[in-house]
Amino acid sequence: MTDGGGAPTGYFTPPFTPPFTPPSAQTARREKRARASTRTTAAHRSGGASPPGTGAAACGLPVLAGDSGGAPDAVRDGETGHVVDGHSVAATADRLTRLLRNPELAREMGEKGRHRVRTEWTWKRSYTTLAGLLRSAGAAG
Repeated sequence: MTDGGGAPTGYFTPPFTPPFTPPSAQTARREKRARASTRTTAAHRSGGASPPGTGAAACGLPVLAGDSGGAPDAVRDGETGHVVDGHSVAATADRLTRLLRNPELAREMGEKGRHRVRTEWTWKRSYTTLAGLLRSAGAAG
């Protein structure tokens, strides 16, 4: 499926999440203003891979991810954000409140998440992983 101009409209094809692509200068300025005005987190509950989680981490935000599907794979619990019971308002509120009351912790988690996205969610790493899986499948078949 395309947008009419030939560009694909799908964001990702499970089970692979798209690698990080650096934002444009305009997007980077918007993100910088948003981070300066408020230090928020991205809460996400997903049954599949976690583009919202990796996108928020790429912007330097700590991520709250529900404990289902691929969402927990996007977060290192306690390091780049928190994995919570996605059906528990109390658990989500508790972690969110902790981060909002401790902006330094939120900043540290956000920076660690940004670093992780930039180093682990690259096209080169995705290619290497996929090539290895395909080689393994060929060797097993």
